[in-house]
Amino acid sequence: MEYNDKKNIYFALMSYLGVLFILASFITIGIAIVYSAVNELNLYDIYNSFITTDFTSLTPEILKASAITQAYGNLVSYVISCVLVVIFLRKYLVEDALKIKENPLKFIGLSLLAGLLFIVISFVIDFAFSYLVDSSQNQQNIEMIMSYGGAVPMVLAVVLFAPVVEELIYRKAIFKLFENNSITACYVASIIFFTLPHMLSSDMSNMLTWFLQCIPYAACGFMLCYIYHKSNHNIYAVIIAHMMNNLLAAVLMFI
Repeated sequence: MEYNDKKNIYFALMSYLGVLFILASFITIGIAIVYSAVNELNLYDIYNSFITTDFTSLTPEILKASAITQAYGNLVSYVISCVLVVIFLRKYLVEDALKIKENPLKFIGLSLLAGLLFIVISFVIDFAFSYLVDSSQNQQNIEMIMSYGGAVPMVLAVVLFAPVVEELIYRKAIFKLFENNSITACYVASIIFFTLPHMLSSDMSNMLTWFLQCIPYAACGFMLCYIYHKSNHNIYAVIIAHMMNNLLAAVLMFI
């Protein structure tokens, strides 16, 4: 079957968005239904825990139920989206893997260095902005899930599958769609599409706070774009950097 670049990119985007905005909710609710039945908990209470911003109002049992069901919902959703996106964008994975074979040691060394620099800069930015605003709702949800029983599936989701899916979509697919424009357009589009999904759950009633919470994500998006750009658009370099950052962030939550 002939590989159509633009068609497959659009299919990858639609698959990712469909899983992210539609299927993920049904998967998480389905897991919640099973969990509530097995543990004799009120399903409505678990559902409300998904949308609350005040975790102190939840009982320990509901907090645990919320953490576990959301963690496994995230994991299953990322696995599904990863499989679909990889199928549609497999050509680029093969092409970039062949580039690595030309000088694998140099590629690994530069990728690890880029990942370390990315980690240092992103943590400095996060630390600086922690004095200005509270962390985003997305970050608070992750911390709650990691703290109340959902650590294992959440770590698998954010360290193994999320970087692969997000870099294929936000870097490879977006850069390919905007490749006939300037490199600035590629950066801007990639950063916007990377930042907004991470901020969808945050309160927008105070736009200044919301904007400030966006900046760390936008900064990370910029750095990932830069790594991707300077690695000659090799998707594996930016996946490695993203995985390293998410792994360290997960480890630090337990320290």
